[in-house]
Amino acid sequence: MVTYKQITEYIKKEYGYTAQTCWIAHKKEICELIPKKPSRVKPCPTSKQKDFIETFKHFNMI
Repeated sequence: MVTYKQITEYIKKEYGYTAQTCWIAHKKEICELIPKKPSRVKPCPTSKQKDFIETFKHFNMI
């Protein structure tokens, strides 16, 4: 299982920004990798969602 730290490090290296753990969790919910929560205080920005999809593919999560 890929850790949040590994995902954060990969996004920093490949895309040049620090991903917030709440963004990772939100995108995992969208991709149905974890159960959904009723609401998110800080959802993943739409502009960064493609980066997360590519990162999840890199780690063979989807």
